[in-house]
Parts: sequence; C-alpha cells; structure tokens
Amino acid sequence: MTYIIYRVSRPEIEKISEELCNQFTPKEFQAIYEHEMETPYSFITTDVRRPLNERIYSRFDYPITLQDIRGTSDAPLKPIEIKNVLQHQNAESASETEEDE
Repeated sequence: MTYIIYRVSRPEIEKISEELCNQFTPKEFQAIYEHEMETPYSFITTDVRRPLNERIYSRFDYPITLQDIRGTSDAPLKPIEIKNVLQHQNAESASETEEDE
C-alpha cells in the first residue's frame, strides 16, 4: 500500500508518524514531514511494500533513509539536525538534476 502525505493537522501527523515511521522514531518522521512541507507543493510518499530503506520518499524524487538522517550513529537526531541533513540532501539532489539537463 502506498500513501501520499501532504499538509495535515498536527494530531493527524502524530498518528501517521506512529503508524508509518518504520525505522525512524515518530519524532524523526515528524521532523522529516515538517521539513518537506516547507517546500511548496511538496509531499512524502510512503510505500510499505518496499524495503525499509526505500519506504519513505521525498515526493517521488529520492528515498529518505535512516543512514541519511542518522549517519553511522544509532542515536536519534533532534528535529533541527534532521532539517539540516535534509536541506543538504535536497541541495545535492537539485544539483544532480541540473547536471542531467
């Protein structure tokens, strides 16, 4: 089953994060959601049939993996740290797209 998550209320994203967070903590999932929603027309795609590292996508562009968020550490990151990691990843993805064109 595939879910597309876009702007929802705080109680809804809390429930969604508890059900679909997979390898992330609910707070990490919520931080990922908050970061993705800062971009206009953005959304998160979650496909529970895929392997763990490929379940959560930023739009349909690239997967958001546990290694992207935490690196080699097993400790969960704070929301601001997650935001910084995702901003860096978005910049790299955009530069790769520009190079392809």
